[in-house]
Amino acid sequence: MKSRRSIAQVAALGTFGLWVVGCTTDPPRELAESEAMMSAELVGRTVVDAVEETIQAIALAGDPRGLTYEHEVDCPEGGTAALSGTVTVDEQIDDSSYSASAEGSVDFDSCAGRTDEDVVVALTGVIDFAAAIVATVSLADRVAYISVAGSAAGSLEWEIVEEGESGVCEVDVAFDVDLEFEFGSGVRTVEGDMTGTVCGHIVDVELEF
Repeated sequence: MKSRRSIAQVAALGTFGLWVVGCTTDPPRELAESEAMMSAELVGRTVVDAVEETIQAIALAGDPRGLTYEHEVDCPEGGTAALSGTVTVDEQIDDSSYSASAEGSVDFDSCAGRTDEDVVVALTGVIDFAAAIVATVSLADRVAYISVAGSAAGSLEWEIVEEGESGVCEVDVAFDVDLEFEFGSGVRTVEGDMTGTVCGHIVDVELEF
C-alpha cells in the first residue's frame, strides 16, 4: 500500500511540475511600437525609391506611355529590397506634367533598419502597392516634382537581429508623399506621411528623408 501511495505521489508531483513549466513559458515576442514604426518607414522608403527611379526612367527615355521597372535598393542596416512593377501614364496634363498610375511589389530580403532605441529589425517578405502619381518634370533644369498617394499591404517576417527573436505579421498602410529630386545627383527632398497598421500597431509615420 505504501509503495502504491509513493508512486501516486511521484506521479502527481510530476504532473504538477509539468503544469508549472507550461505556465511559466514566456509568450512569443512581438514587435514593440517603435519597431513597428521603423518598419513602416522602411516600407515607405522603398516605395518612394520605386517611384523616383521610374519617373527618372520615363523622363530620360522621353516615353509618355510609361514602362515596366525593376530596381534593387540597399537597406540602411543591411539587406536589400527588390522593386518591380509598372507605371502607366493616364493623362498628359501639359508639356511637362502628367498623371500616372503605378502598381508593383517590394521583395524584402533581410532588409534592416535601426530604431531610435538602437534595435535592429530585419524584414523579409513581399509587400504589394498601388499609387496615383502626378509629376512635373523639367529636363532643362534636371528636376522633378512628384505627388504620390497610394496603399501597400502584405505579410512580412521580422527578426530582432541582436536577440534572434522572430515572427510574422501583417502590413496594411496608406501613404501620401511629395517628392522633389534632381536627375542623376542623388539629391532629393521627401515629405509626407504613412498611416495604417503594422504588426498589430496603429502607425502614423512622417516620411522625411
